[in-house]
Amino acid sequence: MKNSKLFSDLSLLGFLLLSFIVVVFTSFNQGSFVQNVVFMNIAMLLAIITYFTNLTIGLILNLIFIFLEGSYALYISITTSQSFGTSLYFWLVMTPLFSVMIYLFGYHTLQLQEENTQLERKNRQLGILDDETRLRTMRAYKEDAQVFMSTSRRFNLPVTMVVIQVKYWNELQRMLSDEQISEVVRRVTNTMKHAIRDNDILYVLNRENLTWGLLLFTDQDGSRIVTERIKEFFEESANEFSSQNQVEIAIRTGAKQFDAETIQTPYDFIEAAIKELEYDV
Repeated sequence: MKNSKLFSDLSLLGFLLLSFIVVVFTSFNQGSFVQNVVFMNIAMLLAIITYFTNLTIGLILNLIFIFLEGSYALYISITTSQSFGTSLYFWLVMTPLFSVMIYLFGYHTLQLQEENTQLERKNRQLGILDDETRLRTMRAYKEDAQVFMSTSRRFNLPVTMVVIQVKYWNELQRMLSDEQISEVVRRVTNTMKHAIRDNDILYVLNRENLTWGLLLFTDQDGSRIVTERIKEFFEESANEFSSQNQVEIAIRTGAKQFDAETIQTPYDFIEAAIKELEYDV
């Protein structure tokens, strides 16, 4: 991130320096003032196009500009015997420099934005509570799951991991607005809170492919009762949302009872439960 910030700052300073040079050059070259203003506008236009497209398109447009400018200068030189001074050569250099500098600024700024997004994602993963749902996150789950698994081994108590996902979540994100997506997340979360017991612990395990998790002191049959109750509660809540937004929302669940021989880590526990989602279609 430090390198991207440095290069972004240097690119911006380079662009400002080029602009300063253009202003000074235009001020001291009054004989070609109109011509310089026209070339400056063209240079800025090409720089803007480069910023919103890519460097390849920008350089191609600059080559076309250089060709047309050279052709125009050659035509004027042949027909009027008029020679061009430093102004022509100045803009032949400055115009592509503007485009390159603004591209570098945009490129490194975009890198900074991507790095910030990754940092925010990591912070959400490392945080104990999810910002939106106020549920415990993957970090908290890892610690709690170790306790549940150790308790199961020591006292031979059944422990089951339940995972819940919204069906066709990736497609829904493209169809719904940010407010509607938040409403879906809130409805699913509230449904599960009402459907479970006070001593059951609910988690947000994945924010990208939105996945909730639930640790239960029960066996496979007991978890089936819980998941059926969650689906029943959610169906009642989803009917209102579906009728208002003309989109069908449904959830799928998977549950896996802890097996000390096949499940060694909290991640194994999640993976085993996620595999059970395949059977809920």
